Amino acid sequence: LNGKDLPIASITQGWLDTYRHWLEGAGHYKSGTAARHLSFIRTSILHAVASKAIQVQDNPFLGYRIKSGKVIKTKLTIAELAKVLTAKPTTEAAIIALDTWHLQYFLAGMRISDVLQIKNKDVTGTHLIYVADKTGKPLKLPIVGQAKTIIDKYRDTGEYLLPWLNRPTKLSDPTRRVESATSSINKQLVAIGKSLDLEVRLTTHQARHSFAEHARRTTGDIYAISKTLNHANLSVTESYLSSSDDATVEKLLTQIFAPNTDLTQTSVNIDA
Repeated sequence: LNGKDLPIASITQGWLDTYRHWLEGAGHYKSGTAARHLSFIRTSILHAVASKAIQVQDNPFLGYRIKSGKVIKTKLTIAELAKVLTAKPTTEAAIIALDTWHLQYFLAGMRISDVLQIKNKDVTGTHLIYVADKTGKPLKLPIVGQAKTIIDKYRDTGEYLLPWLNRPTKLSDPTRRVESATSSINKQLVAIGKSLDLEVRLTTHQARHSFAEHARRTTGDIYAISKTLNHANLSVTESYLSSSDDATVEKLLTQIFAPNTDLTQTSVNIDA
């Protein structure tokens, strides 16, 4: 619409279908994200109904189902992770975006909203002390060597550690500023992922899922991973790790049905 207002009366079920088609096509959004954008419009429509700006029967969402689709949590393979951790972008924007991804990863899969809002005063010599944006919980996280290298690179360049929120903007709402920065970062990351021939889209949330998967492969301690990711319960962590793992399946079946444990070759005496 190029900045023009969207009249509520023009929003019909046909328009909603067209908009969704654009989101998942030219917009390059996944089905879950497209559904979220449609839900924003639905919220506005419900406000319009509540304020009697339109009649209930004029609500285009009556009988309209927002199909969210199945969210597939993708992670980088070990080989892909190595590519991302050693990539050398050439533009400043891409370098800062990839440094942001690396910092997420080395800070235990920290959420992008938390990484963007790290302030220089939150960083001590050995730990990061901050309040989680999603839960409001105060957290203390050790800073490993790889994270320290990135932190030292950007330290004391403004109120925030990373430059994204230090830049001038017309957006006054902190949430909108974080969303805008995240969008800019993801635009750079997707391009980096394509240049590295990754099979999945490289995004900020990939850092969190990839850390969780790497931690599982390395330690197998789901409880510790859950606490590190600051999940409310183990079921959330398990959903992060629930995608197909061919290597684990192959290892399990090989162990169970190894030649020396083949039940078809074993004689069993059964007492009467």
